[in-house]
Amino acid sequence: MKGSIDFILRELKKDDKIILLSIKPEYSKLILRGEKTIELRKAFPKFCTGYVLIYESRPTKKITCFLKIKKTHIRSIKELIKFSKKAKVTRTFINEYFRGKDRGIAIEIERVFELEEKIPLERLKITPPQNFRYIRTGEIACLI
Repeated sequence: MKGSIDFILRELKKDDKIILLSIKPEYSKLILRGEKTIELRKAFPKFCTGYVLIYESRPTKKITCFLKIKKTHIRSIKELIKFSKKAKVTRTFINEYFRGKDRGIAIEIERVFELEEKIPLERLKITPPQNFRYIRTGEIACLI
């Protein structure tokens, strides 16, 4: 679904923290097309408003969409393999990505909102996160 994030921002308070996730462009495009409905992570913040901003890493280097999270699943690596098809990754990828970890997180995506205007990270005056970081709702609202 394309559009503005205005209606999402209206649901949140100015000081609410939104999670900014870095995702490779190939996975971001699969999410935008609705083909990838699970995002796998080694770590995920304990606090989440239910919405996530997606920062598409090199070469795009822009915030491209907003996700509404349906549910997060903390599972053993063996159990995460069950999510491989929806995550659009192989079992081998999961085993390598989570090597040395006992558990991981599967983020179930409910809805995707593609931004009409992609936001370069320079406009937020922040550095790209390695995995994730928080951004206050007010920081995003001032860009719209």
